[in-house]
Amino acid sequence: MIIVDAWTQLAKDLVYTLNRLGQKNVVISLEPDGFLPSYIENPFLYYLGNRQKSGNPLFFNQVIVPEFWEIQGDAHRGWIRQQNKTRANIVYLPDSPFRQVKAVEWLDNHGSVKSVDHYNKFGEIFAKTHYMEENQPFQTIYYDELGYERIIENHVTQDILLMVEEGMRVFHDRVAFYISFLKERQYDLSQIIFNSLATSFFVSLGLENSGNDVLVWQEEIHNELPGNMQFILENRSIRCNKILVPIPETYHHIQQLISSEYKNMFEPFEYMYEWTKENQYKKQVLIVTNSDQIEQLQTLVESVPELTFHIAAPTEMSATLMDYIRYKNVVLHQTVSQEQLNDLYQQCDIYLDINYYQEVPLSIRRAFLANQLILAYSHTIHQRQYVAQEHIFEVENTNNMIELLQRCIENQIIFEEELIRQRKSAGVRDGK
Repeated sequence: MIIVDAWTQLAKDLVYTLNRLGQKNVVISLEPDGFLPSYIENPFLYYLGNRQKSGNPLFFNQVIVPEFWEIQGDAHRGWIRQQNKTRANIVYLPDSPFRQVKAVEWLDNHGSVKSVDHYNKFGEIFAKTHYMEENQPFQTIYYDELGYERIIENHVTQDILLMVEEGMRVFHDRVAFYISFLKERQYDLSQIIFNSLATSFFVSLGLENSGNDVLVWQEEIHNELPGNMQFILENRSIRCNKILVPIPETYHHIQQLISSEYKNMFEPFEYMYEWTKENQYKKQVLIVTNSDQIEQLQTLVESVPELTFHIAAPTEMSATLMDYIRYKNVVLHQTVSQEQLNDLYQQCDIYLDINYYQEVPLSIRRAFLANQLILAYSHTIHQRQYVAQEHIFEVENTNNMIELLQRCIENQIIFEEELIRQRKSAGVRDGK
């Protein structure tokens, strides 16, 4: 069994890798999320009933608002306005380019959040959180498919009230609620694989029966081990007895921090990915951006004329970017569609993460899965886990980035070596 705190990209990568290795596990994501795939279990959603029906996520301008109120939005968020006053913020589904509604934050007259509507993938409100003063949540109510209150979570006392046919069950915190769910479902609990030292760790710790649990540590380590990791090492009576570490740099760092008696408790773990293409070593560079502020773009374009720079933006481009049309080795793609982006990821073999401000959703990951060589500046990088440390540059060392680009396009062997470095840095099995 796999238990993750939330259905993040790291959780998805873990599950995908274990499936590829032949480990078909029940997967439980603990955080209530209306957009979970049907094959992912969630304790909250389980008690809300079967919502396997037709329906689509709500588009941002489909939120129901009072008459004469206006819905506005950009690529990053939406908002609801009454004349000149903002009445609500619309939160989009993360890492999605389609402006799908994840939540709506309703505001009071002072601009503080008073309640939040949580939406699911069918465009329905499945939960509502109410707030006290100073944007502090005090209660979330979860609704079943008929609209009845099924779960009430008190964020002040941590109590959870569950309404079932037999009556009301009371749990004093989420961990107790989760453990009760696991027992009720009668899962095989002999081994739990979890990826956090937060909630999923406490679930493992709270189970009474013996087990052989495994922590997959997907985060960085700084100058010392986290307290709960140290607790695992020093308490051999608990269920967790193995820690897997996907990122090689982190694994080696941990080995330096721990004494010899604990070293055998750690093992490297390598991800497997579903690559979208192989690198063809083409002299085609891709930059996907929502901003016209692209670090050292002119210098790079002029210094490496052998490269064709494709600059893609989901929106219309400013005059600043449009001015680059004067360069023969620059191709501009404004108001680019997802289909056009797909073609560009297939066409290009180098990605430059050098634009400021927010990342266009999933741009860097898509470049990584397309086996594009990713180079970045330290102050523009958006997804560090996909970029080798040797491929991150300071702006004053732009010449080093230029030199690396030139070496790669002149020598295919060097190009491939840098790709292997990138994949190994990201914890890819055998760098392939």
